[in-house]
Amino acid sequence: MLCEIECRALNVAHPMLIQDFEPRDALTYLEALMIFSEDHTDQIKAMTTRCGRIAEFLRSYRRQASELAPLIEFFKYNHQTHLSDFFENYIEEAIHHPELLDSRLISMFERQKLDRKLLSGNVPRQMDAFCRDYHVKQEIGKLEALGNLIYSFFLFLHGRAGSGKSVIASQALSRSDHLFAVSYDSVVWLKDIGTTAKPTFDLFTDLLLMLKRASVVHDTDDSNTITEFINCVLSRSEDNLLNFSSVERLTSFVLKRMIVNALIDRPNTLFVFDDVVQEETIRWAQELRLRCLVTTRDVEICNVASSTCEFVEVTSLEDDECYDLLEAFRMPMPTGEREEDILRNTIKLTSGSPVALMMVFKSCEPKTFDKMAQLNYKMETRGLSGIECMTTYCFKFLSTALQRCVEVLSDEDRNALALSVIMPPGIDIPIKIWSCIIPVDLCSNEEEHLDDEVADRLKRQRGAFLSGKRLPVLTFKIDHIIHLFLKHVVDAQTIRNGLSTLEQRLREINNNVASPVRNLPLQKYRRTSSSDMYPNMDEPVIRPEKYHKFMKIHSKFYDSLKKDIPF
Repeated sequence: MLCEIECRALNVAHPMLIQDFEPRDALTYLEALMIFSEDHTDQIKAMTTRCGRIAEFLRSYRRQASELAPLIEFFKYNHQTHLSDFFENYIEEAIHHPELLDSRLISMFERQKLDRKLLSGNVPRQMDAFCRDYHVKQEIGKLEALGNLIYSFFLFLHGRAGSGKSVIASQALSRSDHLFAVSYDSVVWLKDIGTTAKPTFDLFTDLLLMLKRASVVHDTDDSNTITEFINCVLSRSEDNLLNFSSVERLTSFVLKRMIVNALIDRPNTLFVFDDVVQEETIRWAQELRLRCLVTTRDVEICNVASSTCEFVEVTSLEDDECYDLLEAFRMPMPTGEREEDILRNTIKLTSGSPVALMMVFKSCEPKTFDKMAQLNYKMETRGLSGIECMTTYCFKFLSTALQRCVEVLSDEDRNALALSVIMPPGIDIPIKIWSCIIPVDLCSNEEEHLDDEVADRLKRQRGAFLSGKRLPVLTFKIDHIIHLFLKHVVDAQTIRNGLSTLEQRLREINNNVASPVRNLPLQKYRRTSSSDMYPNMDEPVIRPEKYHKFMKIHSKFYDSLKKDIPF
């Protein structure tokens, strides 16, 4: 089998071969070298068109030959020096001078080719009116750097539901000619919403179908159902060595063998797995040694990957980005203090979520700030389900997407998230106060490890629901949009019990005021890029000697919460 560099050379040279190559001439020359079996030769000659013979020749040559040298010698013998020179120069530059090869490939690349690659790879087209340039450029830069790796890798775009991860991924792929002129030969985009083994198997069956040529199933095939269509593709996917009458009888081992075989024809393909929620997808991709761009709400799934991993965190919109998005949806800019206050309240309630803001802006008909104020009131009184809107997002309600994130949590993490509703939103709260309400299993002689256990529990929810910082003490924060969601889905009794527990524990702290000298175990959270995991604090945090006054300091919030949930 050819190495990847030589497989890529055949792919790049395909347009040149279409113009000036007849496989039957090469078969006669290569016959003495015993590269092809008689069956392979007959199969190539049986193709009725030259394009068909070229495709079958390349497919067989990739698998049966060990190097390109015999084919290069044929081109020299056949006086096709433009082809032999191209292959020799390509391999030489790819090994010894990759920077020269990059400039050559970019000069050969046409924008129309990129559009075709994106279309054939199922990459969704995203909005052009608004783009988060920093995140898009960051993703492009990491993909270009990772493209130089020979082995598999994972680039994780992680962030909360509705943060725009899929949009950023799509925009990055469609805005860089360099990615598909130099770094990758093709792209395959697949939506992954599975939470069990069966959807994962179906996902990689779709991946196999995307890898196969469209000509695998001819018009003469009697494929009346999608199952028959899949079976027909699978039965031809490994040189007819593996034939199955039904896709239901296909095992995961055989499917992986078929994918590996199909990858020979699609070297250096970039696979995009959109909205991954379970680690089984990562395990499959790693076993198949794929180069992957993954969008996910749970960055913890990266722990199952042993390949090279890079990360891009998709954060909430900054204020200036919110104004750019406002303009993209042709909303009027605020002209007075009242309109500024309405817009600021919208940004606060949505916590800068692109999807939530998009739903608000699209629901503003007429496009006035009076209408926006009404929508703000609906969110405050009804929660996120108060805004229903058909958009490019796959859910009408953002609360539906967040509920899906809750469903994949363990019971312990789900209980911890439910109790987060009694914490004031938008405030960096020290882990000591979180320890007053988050339930963990500890023996009586392990109480000194309480803060550690609570921090581990909350850390698993960072990104999808909570945010965290590490200095001057470890803190976690719940944003307004998550609090709005929880306030209307957590039952009243849980909230009442949580408030009672918090009051009791704060009284205990008052009786035994924590010394400000006591340090939380920060070493557990230090990483090489610790500033990325827990950014430095730029605002004051309640001091240990005032912990017992926490509910009094935020009395306005707690009075409002108790009013909504009467005792």
